[in-house]
Amino acid sequence: MTFLCYLQKLLEHVEKMLKRILELLINMKKIGFSNALKVKFQKADMVRLNNIKHPIHLRPKTSDTTIFRHIFIEEQYKVHLNFTPSFIIDAGANIGLASVYFKNIYPAATIVAIEPEADNYAMFQKNLKNYTQIYSEKCGLWHRNAFTTVTDKYNMGKWGMVIEECEEDGSENVSATITVNDILKKYKVDRIDVFKIDIETAEKALFSENYETWLPKTKVVIIELHDRLMKGCAQSFFNAIHLSFKNYSYFQVGENTVIVNEDI
Repeated sequence: MTFLCYLQKLLEHVEKMLKRILELLINMKKIGFSNALKVKFQKADMVRLNNIKHPIHLRPKTSDTTIFRHIFIEEQYKVHLNFTPSFIIDAGANIGLASVYFKNIYPAATIVAIEPEADNYAMFQKNLKNYTQIYSEKCGLWHRNAFTTVTDKYNMGKWGMVIEECEEDGSENVSATITVNDILKKYKVDRIDVFKIDIETAEKALFSENYETWLPKTKVVIIELHDRLMKGCAQSFFNAIHLSFKNYSYFQVGENTVIVNEDI
């Protein structure tokens, strides 16, 4: 190895180290020294944040830490709205961190959180038990009333659980779905102020049909699209948006696509 090659590799190594140190310093500023270290090394099982009313519970060495980082450090759900939401749907709630985030920003809002996977749902209940006006639905969100299974189809762990339609056979892993219209009817509302969607490819089915009644009543959609896992997710979503909204604005926050319905 020539001296120049060695020097280049050394500089690349130093650059990576400096980026890691900078990231850690930024994290320390946002969530404190102890929390930043625990999150960095995936050892956090409970985190207390100054701007969050109750402790946040995580499963160490799991994707929970990555989700925590996306929401509370990178703030990928920080969307500046010109109104105060009163009804929020958190679809694909996982362990409830987005619901925690929204509830602390909009304390008067009613939140309906949907999570089909049993272990995630148990952690969700642990994280949300001290909050009021957050309601949970342990099932998959779908475009029609049916039955689905939930599996780790893409080997992504607990943050990538996928629902797929199936026949009802009485097994523990099969459950009835819920639709958006079911939610509006059950909770007696006629408008969705914020609809957060992270449902691991199920958005393709959700926006394929039966969206015509509820989507025009939705003010803000915050969605992670999963075309990297299943082709057609983005196409299904944007087709529904184009057919439902005459005027809308669009922008990106981290991995999330944000659509604001300017018609309501």
